[in-house]
Amino acid sequence: GEGEGEGEGEGEGEGEGDFATVLLNNFARADLNSDGLISRDEARAFFPGMTDAQFDALDTNGDGFLSEDELRQSTPIGGCTGPGEGDFLAYGLVLYLLAIADAIRQRMAIFVDWMVGGPVA
Repeated sequence: GEGEGEGEGEGEGEGEGDFATVLLNNFARADLNSDGLISRDEARAFFPGMTDAQFDALDTNGDGFLSEDELRQSTPIGGCTGPGEGDFLAYGLVLYLLAIADAIRQRMAIFVDWMVGGPVA
């Protein structure tokens, strides 16, 4: 039924931008015959619930195939391949790690100053 398949929530309100982002990020895997294009059948092998209308919305030149350029044009934020659900998680993790690194850097600077007898005036 709808919603079953490889991705969580597939077929449940997934927009063309979401399909484009995932296909672009997995282009080599989705391009089963390695011809540099994703056919309707290849897209459906990757997204079993993809409708003709969803594929056609991505196929901007109407040739029946999806190129990397077409997918880039269809991704949110003018060709940026995010943000998807996983991207928000990764972005949050990066921000968290940067905050930790900054806190460690500050503490190390204080420790080094303390070890050498305080800040040099």
